[in-house]
Amino acid sequence: MRFDLQVFLDILMAMPWGVWQTLCISFLSFLGALVLAFAVAMIDYYDIPFLKGPSRVYLSIFRGTPLIAQMFFLYFGMPVLFPAFRSLSSYWAGVVSLALNMGAYMSETLRGALNAVPDGQREAALTIGMTEGQLMRRIVLPQALRIAIPPLSNNLIDTIKGSSVVFTVGVVDLMAVAKMKSAVGLRYFEGYAAAMLVYWLIITFATRVQRRLELRMGRAYRR
Repeated sequence: MRFDLQVFLDILMAMPWGVWQTLCISFLSFLGALVLAFAVAMIDYYDIPFLKGPSRVYLSIFRGTPLIAQMFFLYFGMPVLFPAFRSLSSYWAGVVSLALNMGAYMSETLRGALNAVPDGQREAALTIGMTEGQLMRRIVLPQALRIAIPPLSNNLIDTIKGSSVVFTVGVVDLMAVAKMKSAVGLRYFEGYAAAMLVYWLIITFATRVQRRLELRMGRAYRR
């Protein structure tokens, strides 16, 4: 069976909805992961005793198990014991499980960025009468953000890639469109080649944006 260019182009033309779903899921998951990662990083930064234990358990579970297993557990397993989860759609099951998974890895990025700010700056700020809130907003976060941008950009790219498994719970994303279109006439080479091309274009664009953002944020520190 030879490569069929027309089939390849037809599958590409059918992908816009799947691409939109993939981008939406990735964006929502990344935002959720960022909030969760920041909370975990702050627990570690301020060394909050009664929250450190639960945060470590969370990190251990979601770093130590595959994303697809977490997604299946949330969507298929949790409703068995907790009926409230039966109303959880496959879309939001994908978003939540991806956010929980990526949040576990992004927390290490933010923790490292926060700890990279010299302690001397913290001590000097407290000496002149700054509150903890002012110290965090005006001194720690601006510097930590600059440090965290490159790895967080990589985390965003990983989130986009990770979203490719949400089709396994019934979400019609980019991979689902490729799978369904490939099944028509058994044109799997063309279908998955189209999916890889689109993912490559998305990731390439995200990488270019990342580099521009890094350059812009670094200008103030090069002057």
